[in-house]
Amino acid sequence: MISYGIRLKIPAVTSHKAHFSAMKKIDEERLRLCALQAEVFTVSLTVTQCSSPVFIRRFMHSEVAARMDRRGFLLEACDVTSILNEVDTQYGPTSYGKERYGQEELYWLGYLYRYWTYTYEKSSKQVSNSWNSISDFYRTISGYFEINQEMVLFYSPYR
Repeated sequence: MISYGIRLKIPAVTSHKAHFSAMKKIDEERLRLCALQAEVFTVSLTVTQCSSPVFIRRFMHSEVAARMDRRGFLLEACDVTSILNEVDTQYGPTSYGKERYGQEELYWLGYLYRYWTYTYEKSSKQVSNSWNSISDFYRTISGYFEINQEMVLFYSPYR
């Protein structure tokens, strides 16, 4: 294994096909959840006052994220605004931090985090805690936003 100080481990020789077959196949309900979480992350840019890494950490550790980890979340009467309000109610408003990501980056971070929780059968908290920081995850994958999610997750430290 080659290690790069941010807990990203890239296997020297491996079969992509063997790795992807170990991932749980995602279904339509979970893809809709990925899109919903992506929209929540995107709208957070205009609704919240805190930095993007602070918002993401709060969201991934929130009660609403824990409910999204379980089946049936889409049956709840939730929209993006109510989800953001729930996170804000749980933690309280804050303007802590300055680093703000762009809309496209937030969309894909939200999408990939949710995709990751399902395909690797991990909680939102576990996925969020698998990196040294949200900023490390962002910097690591920011150049790959236009490739498919399986390739991004292939190089994740939490396989």
